[in-house]
Amino acid sequence: MKKNLAGPILFFSILFLTCSLPAMQKSRFYSQKLNKSVEVVKDEIVVVYKQGTTKAQKKGMLSKMNHQNKGGLEKFNAEVVTLSDNMSVETALEYYSHQPEVEFAEPNYIRKMFVIPNDTSYNSQWGVKKIDCPSAWEITKASWSVKVAIIDTGINYLHPDLAGSVDTSLGYDFVNDDSDAMDDNGHGTHVAGIISAMTNNNRGVAGVSWGARLIPIKALDNEGSGASIAISSCVPYAVDAGAKVINMSLGGEMLSNLERIAIDYAYNNGVICIAAAGNFADDGDPTNDFVMFPAALPHAIAVGASDSENQRAGFSNYGSELDIMAPGVEIYSTVPPTNPGGLGNDSMDIWHSDGYEYSDGTSMASPFVAGVVALIFSYEPNATFASVYEKITSTAIDLDTPGKDLYTGYGLINAASAVGYTVPAVVKESVAVNSPNPFNPANGQTTRIYLSDNLKGVSLTVRIYNLAGQQVRTIEPDYPTSAEWDGKNDTGELVSDGVYLYVAETDKGKVKGKLMIAR
Repeated sequence: MKKNLAGPILFFSILFLTCSLPAMQKSRFYSQKLNKSVEVVKDEIVVVYKQGTTKAQKKGMLSKMNHQNKGGLEKFNAEVVTLSDNMSVETALEYYSHQPEVEFAEPNYIRKMFVIPNDTSYNSQWGVKKIDCPSAWEITKASWSVKVAIIDTGINYLHPDLAGSVDTSLGYDFVNDDSDAMDDNGHGTHVAGIISAMTNNNRGVAGVSWGARLIPIKALDNEGSGASIAISSCVPYAVDAGAKVINMSLGGEMLSNLERIAIDYAYNNGVICIAAAGNFADDGDPTNDFVMFPAALPHAIAVGASDSENQRAGFSNYGSELDIMAPGVEIYSTVPPTNPGGLGNDSMDIWHSDGYEYSDGTSMASPFVAGVVALIFSYEPNATFASVYEKITSTAIDLDTPGKDLYTGYGLINAASAVGYTVPAVVKESVAVNSPNPFNPANGQTTRIYLSDNLKGVSLTVRIYNLAGQQVRTIEPDYPTSAEWDGKNDTGELVSDGVYLYVAETDKGKVKGKLMIAR
């Protein structure tokens, strides 16, 4: 397939340094926070420099330790540093973290797709019906002007049910460092079909937002693994390519501050990031049950998986950061017609000679939500993160206790109700902004929550909750226009690092938000 490559290559070279990841080798890194080891790229770390750091200063730091700059993400002043043979990741992090020119250093974490292969003979596309897409399509059909970026293993853009939906001129492969984001695993193709498989073409399956334009961005290799630096590079690439929605059916256990910066960049540019919560709730290890990253980040929408009986899938991760549920069991969608990665039958490749296959996972749930958000943008092009979030959460169908709960968030997304929902003016304008976010209370730093004018009343109460849904602090400031939090609980002790939820309530209404403590 001949493509016009000049545009995307020029676009890429202006904004990014080369960040190719051939033959990625993996190792284990012990996380004190999780009290166990996690998978990282071997002999590499990610270093983010402070603004104003010169090339000579960076080179000097690397030369002193006999390290090499492998490339990185220039937009965020980040580099991938290759370590010398005799230095561990732990030692390198200690060294760079104490350099005055360094903002932070972290391992190059491994991110993986969240899929469970499923060969069931279940013979209907139940998910589209369960969230009432047909009624949503009576209101609006997705427009080619709405771009949805899929950060994944790539997309098989030759698939007959996807060929009219994928804009290959905007795609990029961050694994092999070229502009051909062809899928060599099958996972990304399955995700793409859920979002925007061609409909009314007498073939295959119906995408939630058929008609939307898909941007294929390859961050995961043929084994379904990728590095956090690649994910962090893909997000701003998608934003700058004009995406309104980004789907990430992938993740990992550890917070990457660089991924947080990337997703904040999307948020600040009006782009909605949707991410899978994770598939480890039934693996026998309770330390894996929490919402994975990047889904757990404050400016990402975290999606869990439900089945055809409106029950949470046993594998679906949960916690206070879970926002919404969507179908994720026995999901039928597009796949390559031949084994794309050649890894053998015991691999995680997804393919079938018919070009369609069933799979389970929060990887399948996330694109349902991305598709609904694309429909919202088709109907309301000027929608904001706040209004989209209000639409999908206010109209969700409760699956557990009324309102938001730890196991199913706000409930099952409903496409028709979300698209047709008119956000009340007071809600649409009611916002709370907390700054700085994240903040480090260990250094005496605080964060302040500011209310929009229409929420300001005669009183203000802010309640802060941890990941387990437990209230850790109540703040009732003297002046009901903003509230300051010092990172301490009600007994005066500093709380641990992580993401927290807050609810700010006045006599005129309330608003919710997320904030993060990072030391």
